[in-house]
Amino acid sequence: MLVLTGVGSPKTVDAHLKKLGALHVEGCGAHEDHHYFDSDEVHEAMQRARELVSSGEYSHVCLMLTEKDFWRQRHFWHSVFMRYAGEIYDGSETGSKKSRIGAYVIHGELQLVQHDKRFSSATAMWGAMLRLAQDHYRYRKNL
Repeated sequence: MLVLTGVGSPKTVDAHLKKLGALHVEGCGAHEDHHYFDSDEVHEAMQRARELVSSGEYSHVCLMLTEKDFWRQRHFWHSVFMRYAGEIYDGSETGSKKSRIGAYVIHGELQLVQHDKRFSSATAMWGAMLRLAQDHYRYRKNL
């Protein structure tokens, strides 16, 4: 499994994928949280997927994204999936049944288990808004 994601706790994603049965996981922690992917990074991931498929060691190679990363750059990912449509099988009826490379989005849930007072202040709110503005700036810069 090749993971293309920028998350704050990559070890959690790695452990979750292995718990679900992944025999091999690469890429967790390779990118910082809120990372904006570019076409070169996707090209490198596809090259690595092709290497893993041709090795014969794995019957199927998955490119995994978190839902958060997919939605942050949804137009970019739609164009990526269109570009590599002949190689990527998404599990649908129209996907190429011969492909051994799949692309999937991990659905995540947020569960509030305890109130944290650090996020109750105006300072925390402004910090979150600043991070959001920085994310939007990085996105526009990478277009």
